[in-house]
Amino acid sequence: MNRILLSLIVTTFLGLSLGPSGCGRDEDPLGPPTIHLGEDMCSICSMIISDRRYAGAIVMRRDGRVERLIFDDIGEMVAHDPPTNEAIRWYVHDGTTEQWIPAEAAKFLLSPDLLTPMATGVVAFSTDAAAAEAKRNHGGEVYDFDGIRAARSEE
Repeated sequence: MNRILLSLIVTTFLGLSLGPSGCGRDEDPLGPPTIHLGEDMCSICSMIISDRRYAGAIVMRRDGRVERLIFDDIGEMVAHDPPTNEAIRWYVHDGTTEQWIPAEAAKFLLSPDLLTPMATGVVAFSTDAAAAEAKRNHGGEVYDFDGIRAARSEE
């Protein structure tokens, strides 16, 4: 009987101590969202997100709650003026690897030759070299995050 009780105590303790990390509670609440291609809709235009290369997200904390805005087109996202918030992070997908990267660290190509979902012609890259290569292939201009926001706000 004592062994059964001890086993129950140990199992309960291990479940409590290991449970939170297994449930993802250690994840950054302001980290990039998961986008389900072909299912999730752009927070602004309601278009179905179908191409990860051009998708972006704004994740912010407002009134103690985390809010995620997802976009089918990076150009649409960078032109968005989010409401006042307590914390904010901007994310874009790398146009080559399709991995999330912080927008502030990205290089953006703005080119009329790029066929993006909302026809903004904006794609992001995690390296200067990838952005330069895309510029050679498509023309246009390369910007940092502040530059692309300024360029898109002028349109």
